[in-house]
Amino acid sequence: MAESRKQKQQRQRRASKEKRDRELARAQFRKSLLSYAGKFFGGLIGVATLYTLFFQMPASFSPFSQALLSATDPFSTQFTFTNDGLVAAYQIQPKCVLNSVTTRQGFKIANTLSWQEKDLIPFVSAKDWFTVPCRFLIGGLTTKTADISLTFSYRSKLFFWRSNQAFRFVLNISDNGTTIWLPQPVQ
Repeated sequence: MAESRKQKQQRQRRASKEKRDRELARAQFRKSLLSYAGKFFGGLIGVATLYTLFFQMPASFSPFSQALLSATDPFSTQFTFTNDGLVAAYQIQPKCVLNSVTTRQGFKIANTLSWQEKDLIPFVSAKDWFTVPCRFLIGGLTTKTADISLTFSYRSKLFFWRSNQAFRFVLNISDNGTTIWLPQPVQ
């Protein structure tokens, strides 16, 4: 049976409309897929940025070297630290504490702040270094064992709060009399 011209046009319109609807649905699907993908990757970039800012960028100190100014006084050591972070540290306030010391004469001293006041260090740029003395008066007594802590309170330019970083060193005197402070885990 022959199809009338009107029916043929209606069928073509329906087919054309169905084709447009399918293309529109595909376009909307692609648009929503791209939207979700953009949000997902945007979120990943945001998380990576926050991780970098809070965990990679802040200043971070590490002991670099020691210089003993007097062979008979282990507390004449100048401790040098480097800023291993990616940004500068500002307003660094060092504090040196004598956790414990035992002398060869049998005296024990514990929990004492260094007598030498540490000046505020204005700033240390990234990959730069600074030196901190940690002086204690033992009064001519020969040191047998010693344990000290160095703590730094500082501010990063990116953050307004102060951060703290602590280090602990134990005195090691070799058989030939060489003195060196060995880094230890902070308790």
